[in-house]
Amino acid sequence: AARIAADDSKTLRQGNPFWPWISAYAGDDFQAAVAQGRQVIEDLVSRDILGPQRLKRLVTTFCETTTLEIKFWDSALEIN
Repeated sequence: AARIAADDSKTLRQGNPFWPWISAYAGDDFQAAVAQGRQVIEDLVSRDILGPQRLKRLVTTFCETTTLEIKFWDSALEIN
């Protein structure tokens, strides 16, 4: 979502209180950190270091976090 907003010419940059968030999430550093985190989890799962219960908790946490992220961006859209 951040990359879409950052690439959209209609996205207000100056005076937009959310622009620092958008640019941070869309930036290469953040995207690289996400890719690295994803790879760490994939490596742990493939080596069976994470048991089924731990993996289930991680998936639940990810889903809850994603829901909060969606609500954050939805609330930002409602301001306009």
